[in-house]
Amino acid sequence: MQLFNHVQSRSFYSSWQEKVLPVLNRKRTITLIAVSIFALFTVYGLICRKTRLNKMRAELLNKNDQVTTHQDKAVHALKDQIVQNAHASAHPPTLKFGYMTIPFLEEKETQKLFQAVENFFSTPETYQEQFAIPDEKEIGYAQLTEKKWFVIRNQQKIPSELEIFMDYIPKVHAQALKILGDIESQMNFPPGKLTDMVSKTPLPEFAKATSVLRLFSYDPSEQNGLAADVHEDLGLLTITLCPSVPGLEVLDFTSDTPHWLALEKETTASQATVLVGETVSKITEGKYIAATHRVTKNPQRRFSIVYQLRAEPNAQIQDKEVEMTVEAWINKQKSFRTSVNSLY
Repeated sequence: MQLFNHVQSRSFYSSWQEKVLPVLNRKRTITLIAVSIFALFTVYGLICRKTRLNKMRAELLNKNDQVTTHQDKAVHALKDQIVQNAHASAHPPTLKFGYMTIPFLEEKETQKLFQAVENFFSTPETYQEQFAIPDEKEIGYAQLTEKKWFVIRNQQKIPSELEIFMDYIPKVHAQALKILGDIESQMNFPPGKLTDMVSKTPLPEFAKATSVLRLFSYDPSEQNGLAADVHEDLGLLTITLCPSVPGLEVLDFTSDTPHWLALEKETTASQATVLVGETVSKITEGKYIAATHRVTKNPQRRFSIVYQLRAEPNAQIQDKEVEMTVEAWINKQKSFRTSVNSLY
């Protein structure tokens, strides 16, 4: 009886192997083939997308342009979605797309400010160097590659030619705070979510302000190319006055084919250009795009007046579900991007 059961068991097992296993093997093979085909199509799709993005960027940038490491990290793919979000609730040009021109100063006032900048940078080099601060690049005078700048962050060591900016800084700071407040309203943020991140003292007497005013003198050049490489500002907002010699260009994502827009050729001396910074883009979860921009070379010397509104270093920001200080978050960004002004 035991022998019969054993034989019967073996006979059943052999029959199962002959009938069931081939079916299972065929299903397993079909499943593996299907998964492989899906994986191949996924990889192919990613390659095609990357190729398309690279082609688009190559057409946008001159052969001398260099896109930063930061931009190489799927920023353009992310901006596709961001632009779709922005289109759903705004009409260009608005800050949701990264930039906007606004009425600001009277034309005569703007001209006086640019004349003051030209007066300073027209003085002898030895005079300008008196206002350089050792081991400091972001305050006072500095000679950079193909340009010079003077950075004002307090009331100390200001040349007489630039004293006019002691009145301008509180004015532009107040304007930037107003715009920041408008963003709070648009985003339905609680009052102060953005504005409380900023110091209410734009120009301290001795301490170094977080927000900065940069006065540029770009060297003239007969060569095509860039005086400032493609980048996005890390701060909250940037406000620039329109100079007589244009150069600022913003990457416009509002059209079907993104292109460089020479904003300063379309603005007047009574207007200012506002650019969204990375910090605002981060806090609004991409509802406001950080403006991708650059500065082109020009046969004429170009002067520029740029105010950068920045959050206080100890202000808090969310990064991938982790709360950290703005200072820590910005240092994280600096670890994988290159400074256009060689500050880090």
